[in-house]
Amino acid sequence: MESSDIRVYAKHLQTPSVIHQACIGNWSTESHEPPGEQPQRPGLIDIVFGKGSFLSMYRFVVHETDQEPRPTGSLELVHEQPVYGTIKDIKALQCTFEPEDDERQGTDMDIDHAMDKPRLGYVPRKASSTVLVATSDSGVLSFLTFYYNEGEDGTPGRGQFYILKEVEIAKPGFGYLQAGAKIAVDPTSQIMAVSGFQNHIKLVVLKNTKRSQFNPVERISNVDLKGTIIGMDFLASGSNDSAILAVLLHNKETTRYHITTFHIDLKNRLSSTLVVQTGASQINSSPSKSILLLKALPNIPGSMVYVDEEKITLVTVETSTDPGASNTSKHNFRTSLDLPKRDIPEGATEFATDSLPNDVFPLISACATPPPSPYPSSDQTLYLGSDTSELYRVNIQYLTLAMQFELISGDRPVGSVMQVLARHQFATLSLQADLDQEILLNTDYLVYSSDYGDGGILAIKEDEEEGIDLFAITEIQNSSPILDFCTREPSLPGRDSLYVCSGMKTEGSLKRIRSGLSIESSGSSGQQFFTGATGLWSIKANMSDAFDSFMVVSFIQSTKLMRSGEGGNLDDVVDGCGLDLTQPTVHSGRLKDGMIFQVHRSGVVAAEVAS
Repeated sequence: MESSDIRVYAKHLQTPSVIHQACIGNWSTESHEPPGEQPQRPGLIDIVFGKGSFLSMYRFVVHETDQEPRPTGSLELVHEQPVYGTIKDIKALQCTFEPEDDERQGTDMDIDHAMDKPRLGYVPRKASSTVLVATSDSGVLSFLTFYYNEGEDGTPGRGQFYILKEVEIAKPGFGYLQAGAKIAVDPTSQIMAVSGFQNHIKLVVLKNTKRSQFNPVERISNVDLKGTIIGMDFLASGSNDSAILAVLLHNKETTRYHITTFHIDLKNRLSSTLVVQTGASQINSSPSKSILLLKALPNIPGSMVYVDEEKITLVTVETSTDPGASNTSKHNFRTSLDLPKRDIPEGATEFATDSLPNDVFPLISACATPPPSPYPSSDQTLYLGSDTSELYRVNIQYLTLAMQFELISGDRPVGSVMQVLARHQFATLSLQADLDQEILLNTDYLVYSSDYGDGGILAIKEDEEEGIDLFAITEIQNSSPILDFCTREPSLPGRDSLYVCSGMKTEGSLKRIRSGLSIESSGSSGQQFFTGATGLWSIKANMSDAFDSFMVVSFIQSTKLMRSGEGGNLDDVVDGCGLDLTQPTVHSGRLKDGMIFQVHRSGVVAAEVAS
C-alpha cells in the first residue's frame, strides 16, 4: 500500500447511531494527584459508546438531591471521532503510574498545559489515569485516552481521543480464530483477556508504567480452548493477589455448553510464568436451548450467573489452597430461577404461519450490575433486559444465594448494551432524624441501547415500601436500521426532506430529516405486533410537475398513501384513491399523468389521482 498511488477516503454524512459497545470512566479527573486525593465531580459520569467505526464520548450529569423525589439528569454529546477499522469491543482500564525520573523533570512533563497533549507513548500529567482499551478488525489492541480541553473557568470542555499504545494481536480482518472479539478486564486492572470468536484467548499481563514512557503491557500469554466463545468475565476474587477468569463456550462436537475458569496467581505475574488453576464443567441443559450470556457478580466473590432461554443459574467457583491438591477448580451449580413467561401480544397469531404457544419466555439480550458495594459480603442486584421489551431486576441474597425476580418495565426493547452508570444512596426522609435507624435506599442510573429503536437512560429508585419507581431520564436516538429512504421535494422551495424507514417492530417509524432542524418521527401500521415502515416511494402526479404530490408508505401488513399538504406537510389519504391499503406494497410509481400504480403480493393496482 505504501508504494501505491491509490487512496480511498470515506466521508460520513451522518455518524452511526446504533450503539454496539459502551464503557464508563472518568476522563475529566486530574489523576496525577496522589491516590485518594483526586478531586471528585459528584454526579458527573463519562460514557464512551462504540458505534461501528466511530467512538463517541458523552457526559452524563445527575441532578438528583436527597430531598428531590424525582431523579433527573442530562446527557451531553462531547465528541465523536472516526477510527481506523470497525470496533469489536471496548473496556475501561485503570492505570497506575510510577514516579518520573529526575532527569525527566523540566522536559516533557513540564511543558505548558495548553500545548501538552497525549501522543504515542506519552500521557500528560493532567490526563486521567483511566485508559480506553479497544479492539477492531485492524488486528491491533489499542490503548487510548480522552483528553478534555479546559474552558476559561477551568472546567472540562470539548476534547479528543488520542492513541497511547498499539499492540498487534492478529492479522487485519474478522477471522474466527483471531483475538479481538471480546475484552475482559480484571477489577484490579492487573490482567485482561482478549478472545477470538473461537478457540483462542490471549492473557495480557499488565504492569505499572510511567506517563512519559507509556507501556502497560508486560507480556501476552496464549490460551487454547475448544469451542465458540459466547462470553467471558473476571469474577470477584476477594484478593488483589489473584484473578478468576470465567469463559462460557459452546462445543460443536459435544453440542453442549461449557464453563471454563482460570484462577490466576498475580503475586509473581511480572517475574515468572503465570500460575493458573483451571476448572471445566459441562452445563446440563437441553442442547436445543441456547445459553445467551454470562455475568460476574461483583458483590459475591467467586460467583457468576448464566442466562439461557428459560432460566438464570448461579454458579460458584472453589479453588484449593492446599499445595498437594490437584491444580483444578471446582464449579458448584447453585440456585436456578425460571424466567417469568410473557403473553403473546394480541394480533400476533393472526399473521403467524405456525401455531404459537400461549406464553413464551422473554429473550434476554443484556445484563448489568451496579458498581461493587463498599461493604463486603453484600447482596447483589442484577438487571436483565430483553428485546421483547421486558426489564427485570433480580435480587440475590449473599448468605443464601436465593434469587427473586421483579418486573420493572415492559414497554421498551433492550439491545445488547446495558450498563449501570451509577448508584446513588439516599436516606428516607422519615428516618433521617434518627441516625440509629437510618435506612439507606438506592437509585440506579441505567443506560441501554436498542437494536431497532431509540435507547435511553432510566433511573430505578427504591422506596420505603420495598417497591421501586422507574423514571425515564433521557432518550438516546437511534435511526438504525434504515430499511428504505427517499428524497422528497415539497411545494415550497428550500423545504427538501429526506424520509427514512427507521427501526423495526414496536420501535419502527417514519422519520423526516431536514437540514438544521430536529428529526420528526411519525407513522405506524396500526398493528402492535407488526409496526415500522419497510418501503417508501415519492411520486409526482404529472411528469411536468415541479414537486412531488404523493408518498406511498409500505408496512409489513398494510400501506398508507399520503398527499402533500400546506407547508410541505403530509396528509393521510384515508380512502387510498383506489390503492389496496390492506396489502404491503412491493413497488409503486407513476403509470402516466394522473395515474399511479401499486404492486403488491396479490396483484397490480392502477388508480387515478387528482393532481
